[in-house]
Formats: sequence, structure tokens, C-alpha cells
Amino acid sequence: MKTNRAVLALGVGVFLLALDGRAETEIRGLWTAHCSSWRLDSGGRVAMIELRLERATASGRSEVGETLAQGDLGLKTEDLQAPSAEVRFQWARDACTFGMEGTFKSGEGAGHFLFTPSAQYITDMAGMGYPGIDNEMAFRLAVHDVARSFVRDLATLGYEHLPIEQLMSLKIHGADAAYVRGLQGLGLKKLSVDNLIALRIHGASVDYVRQMQGLGFPQLSADELVTFRIHGVDPEFVKGLRDLGLPAQTQEELVTDRIHGVSPAFVKELQDLGYRGVTNDVLVSFRIHGVSPAFIRDFQAVGYAHPSPEELVTLRIHGVSADFVKSLKNLGYDKVAVRDLVSLKIHGVTPEFIERIQQTAGKGVGIDTIVSDKIQGKES
Repeated sequence: MKTNRAVLALGVGVFLLALDGRAETEIRGLWTAHCSSWRLDSGGRVAMIELRLERATASGRSEVGETLAQGDLGLKTEDLQAPSAEVRFQWARDACTFGMEGTFKSGEGAGHFLFTPSAQYITDMAGMGYPGIDNEMAFRLAVHDVARSFVRDLATLGYEHLPIEQLMSLKIHGADAAYVRGLQGLGLKKLSVDNLIALRIHGASVDYVRQMQGLGFPQLSADELVTFRIHGVDPEFVKGLRDLGLPAQTQEELVTDRIHGVSPAFVKELQDLGYRGVTNDVLVSFRIHGVSPAFIRDFQAVGYAHPSPEELVTLRIHGVSADFVKSLKNLGYDKVAVRDLVSLKIHGVTPEFIERIQQTAGKGVGIDTIVSDKIQGKES
């Protein structure tokens, strides 16, 4: 009798453990979905499902989303577009299967999901150096689709035993084995995980790196590539400047050009106005001080056919405008030298001041005299 009771107790214990194990491996929550249609580059369209999962966690509510092709979920078009249709479908990942059930009404769906991690996935991950993956971690790995093949492929390229958080970051940003292999083939070897993620975040694709190397930048580091991408130094920009006859610029010059807006369009406008062969420093100085094509055209219109770059910058710094020149012309001062224009502005000589001086000294009073009178405080 005691033996039977012991067997019964053992059986109940095993049964309870099984229930506990089942509860531990199951994560439940709610799903919502929205149907849309995406245009393909080939000209066709594909039905897409914007799927969101929401569940309760120890720290509150958690929500994740993914956009998937309708075919990946095995959903029928007639069910998605029906006025009301009960559905059951699965979202399969390497780490798990999400079992879904619920209702679709005219392209909008909602229901409940059950997450069950793959025991084989957890076993294999432990064999690759990631033991003790619990349900929460398995859920995160599944959502981000950190597959065993993804981990193995990175390991063959020198990225083995990475922290799980780094694996997920690499996957989120698309730094997979193909990307790493492509960079390594271009000489960018032994990059840190942070480097890889930064390159992907800022859009430094393998093709981008290849093109920049082909334009004469074969030794760009990961940080330099990121700097180029942040400031918009791309192959089109470099080619555009070179097509206009600018000499090959350094990395620093290209970044400076982008920061200050020295674009091919800006350079082309200057060349059309007669400013060819100006140095990169002059171009940057023009942008810093606001020497625009419009500013130059305005001065050409009032008789200054080709001020030197230095004169243009000086005029801009001291606030000498074409309107100021027109005012001087109206007072009888035509083709005033740039240095005199600047002197007038430096000393605060206005058209009104000149008119007052002319009332007593006559129309022929010289610029030097006007400036001297201003310095001495003579108003009339």
C-alpha cells in the first residue's frame, strides 16, 4: 500500500513538473494585424501583413512589430478581406513558432498568440556557447530572428561567442555574415561589433565602400566611413565636384565642403559667373560668409563685373550690398573702389550722412573727405 502511494505521489509530482514546464515554456499575448500592398521594383505588387504582438511582462506591457509577406503566414486572401473570418495561422522562426488564432475583418485582424520556443534551438545555442536561454530571452531572439545559422556564420568570420545583446543588435541593423564578408573582402577586417553596427546605421553598404575606394579612398577606416555618411559625402557628390574640374580633395576637405554647403550646383553657378579655378578654401569661405551666386550677380548688375574672391568676402563681411552701391550712384558716386565701399561701411557712413555733407560741401566732395568728416563727427 505504501509502495502504491509512493508511486502515486511520484506520478503526481512528475505530472505537476510537466505542467510547470509547459507553463514555463509558454508565453501568451495579443496580436493585431493590418493588410497592405507594396509596390515591387519589378512593377508588380505583393500583399503584406503588418503584425504586432503585445504581452504583459514583469516590467509592464511589451509590444513588438514586424511586416511580413502574406505568404510567410499562410493566410488566405479571402479570409483577410472577408467581412468576418476566423483564422488560425503560424509565424515560424528558427527559435520558435508563434501560434495565432483570431479574426480578420476587411483587412484588419486581432486575436491571441501562443509562443513556444524550440527545444532544439535552445540545445543547439547552448552548444555554441549560449547556455541558460530562458523564455524571455528566447522570445527576444525569436522576434529579432537570431537564427542558429546567423550565429554560426558570424563565428566563421571571427565573431564567435558574442554577447547575446550584440547578436541581436547585429541582426536588428542587418550586419549579417554577407555584410561582414563583403567588408572584409574590401580590406575592412577585424572591425568591432560597434563599428559594424555604426556602419549599418549610417548606410555604409558594401557597394558604397567599394565605390568610395574606387574614387581614390582605399584606406578609409570604419570611423572615417561613418563620418562621410553622416555628412553626405557619397560617390555622386565626389564625382560631381571632380566633373567640374576641382582637384582631388582630401577627406577633410570633402567633409568641410558638405558641412558648409559647397555642392556641385554651387560650384557650377560660380563658374558660370566667371569664377573658375578657385581653391577649396575660397569656396568654403564663400559659403561661410554668404557670398552666394545671387550676391555676385547683384554686384555685376551695378557695374562690378568681376570682383576678386577676396573682395567679395570683404564686401560680405562688412555688409556692403548692391543696394548700398545703388544709393551711392544716386548721389553721384559711380564705380567706387571696393576698398572705399568697405571704408564707408566700416565708419558707418550712410547715404543720408553723405546727403547732409553734400548740402554744405557740394556734390563733388570726395570719399576720403566724407570718411574723415564721419570720423571727426561732422554732420554738416
